[in-house]
Amino acid sequence: MNEYSPANPPSPTPSDMLERKNRRLVARVLRAFFFAIALYIAYRFGVDQGRNTLSTFSAGSPASLSASSFLGKNDQAKPVDFDLFWKVWDILKEKYVDRGSLDAQQLFYGAIDGMLAATGDPYTTFFDPKEQKEFAEDLSGKFGGIGAEMGIRDEVLTVVAPLDGTPAERAGSIGLRSAARMPAPTSILTAAAY
Repeated sequence: MNEYSPANPPSPTPSDMLERKNRRLVARVLRAFFFAIALYIAYRFGVDQGRNTLSTFSAGSPASLSASSFLGKNDQAKPVDFDLFWKVWDILKEKYVDRGSLDAQQLFYGAIDGMLAATGDPYTTFFDPKEQKEFAEDLSGKFGGIGAEMGIRDEVLTVVAPLDGTPAERAGSIGLRSAARMPAPTSILTAAAY
């Protein structure tokens, strides 16, 4: 008799494994979706706060900002003079030894990055467009590698299947096939230790 018991659970069928895999995929997609929504809400909140804070500036106003707009009302605040920033910017443009190597955009990004670093909060960061693109790609779920689904079968690392549109699939019969066996995991760990 092959009755179910906690000591002898039935082995999962391929449809059970596929259903479990689909549930995990849906859970990942939902987590990524809610993370993206939270990121967007935080971004919009920051943009709105920035507009409210900086809306007092106009084209003809002096380049100063009261620190009290950033600090609580009870804190002692001195006005921030942005003229110093522009003086340093001009000195760099006029007197820096290797002026030809200066990139105004990189100086601008560096100024923003330095301002955020001055908060002392390691989670407050700035991504320039290149870094933002890489970050977005990391969140998109794209991956690199040969493109093979791996699993453990009979305690052996095994290629379950090459994934569609990947180098493993394009390699065809000369490349990785389903059920290709790899060295035992202990020998992989031993080799990695040396």
